[in-house]
Amino acid sequence: MNTTWGDTYYDRARATIGAAQAMLSRVYLYTNDNQDAYNYANKIIGKYSLDSDVVNIFTTPDQSPEIIFFVAMNASDNPNTNNALGQHYGKDARADITISQYYQNLLGDNDTRKTKALVYQDGVYYCNKYQKKSADWAPIIRYAEVLLNKAEAAVKKNNTVDAEAIALLNEVHSRSEAGKVYKASDFATADALLEEILLERRRELAFEGHASFDLFRNMKGIEAGRESASAPAIEYPSNYFALPIPSYDIEKAGADVLIQNKGY
Repeated sequence: MNTTWGDTYYDRARATIGAAQAMLSRVYLYTNDNQDAYNYANKIIGKYSLDSDVVNIFTTPDQSPEIIFFVAMNASDNPNTNNALGQHYGKDARADITISQYYQNLLGDNDTRKTKALVYQDGVYYCNKYQKKSADWAPIIRYAEVLLNKAEAAVKKNNTVDAEAIALLNEVHSRSEAGKVYKASDFATADALLEEILLERRRELAFEGHASFDLFRNMKGIEAGRESASAPAIEYPSNYFALPIPSYDIEKAGADVLIQNKGY
């Protein structure tokens, strides 16, 4: 891989050394190797920057300084209504995923992740990150996540109310809610700071595929209900952390070769 491909489009749509280092910061965080997660995040700190507008990251992905690696898409790549993020999340296509009250309550009234990254229509909120129906790029990793990876790793490896972690948390949060500043006195323990960093991941990385994995890797389950009375809790640990293997693949390989995950 190259440090750069010499083109703003390909530097975001093709993997670079920076993309590999960013992904390693995530991998090491997931494996509880907090020192290496911290070190690999450090390798790209300052080489990218937060976009001034969280929605720009998704509407102009070929230009945003925050994108480290996204999978480029156009309408021809997603020829029908089932293949594209915008078809499901956006308000103008299938619009079959609405935004929960729980998530809305995580955001302050002036937070642009509420005023701009969500959009209100027909009495409900939708995600406004994916506006192109069938041409939205698929997010893989961006700079805000790496800052939060480093913040989480710093707290875990030092087990303290870490000043650097608070500064990183503020860097991400203040982009969307200017004027809100966290201080060391806001956190009685390292665990309290860690919980706020994890909440910030919920606010910042919503609708990008992180939430359940962030819970599971921190030994947390998913609460019952989730705005549906029929949704049971998924306790930690659970067989359901692994998704079912598609029946087509089992039939093709043979049931004695490819065994369905436990519980399905």
